[in-house]
Amino acid sequence: MSNNTEVIGKGGVLIEGAIEAPILISKQGFNGVAAWTKEENFKDGHEAVCYDWQHEWNGVDLKGKIIAFPTEVGSTHAPLPYIDLVKDKNGPAGIIVTVPDPLVAIGVIISKEWYGPSIPLIEFPIDELEKHVKNGDIVQIQEDGTISIKKS
Repeated sequence: MSNNTEVIGKGGVLIEGAIEAPILISKQGFNGVAAWTKEENFKDGHEAVCYDWQHEWNGVDLKGKIIAFPTEVGSTHAPLPYIDLVKDKNGPAGIIVTVPDPLVAIGVIISKEWYGPSIPLIEFPIDELEKHVKNGDIVQIQEDGTISIKKS
C-alpha cells in the first residue's frame, strides 16, 4: 500500500485485513438482507448491487468498495448475504461501522473460515470518518485497524 497517505484514526478490529479501495459513506443504517437478497442479485452469481429501495445506495454496486455506515439493520438472516458475496468474490472490500452488529460479524467470520480471504470489519465512528473523507476517496485499512486516506 502507498506511503502517500494521511492517517485518519485507528478503529477496533473485528475482522482483520489490509485493503485499499474507494469508500462509500452513508448516515443510514444498512440492511444487507434487503440490499442483497433480491432476484436481481442472483442473475450472474451473487452480485453486490444494493437493491434496498429505502437506502441511498439503491442501485449502486458495492463490490470492491469500502462501505461505511452507522449500523446494520435488519433480521437474523444478516450473515447469509455476506457469506454468499464472499463465496462468489463479489463482496465489498471492507466494512467500517460505528456500532457493529454481531450477526454481520458472524457472516464475515464464517465466510473467512469457509472461503478464505474475507471482508475486513472495523469499528470506527462514521461522523469522525466524514471529517476526513468523501465518497469515492481511496481509503486504506491496515490489519491493526489504522484507517488512512490516500493522497494524490
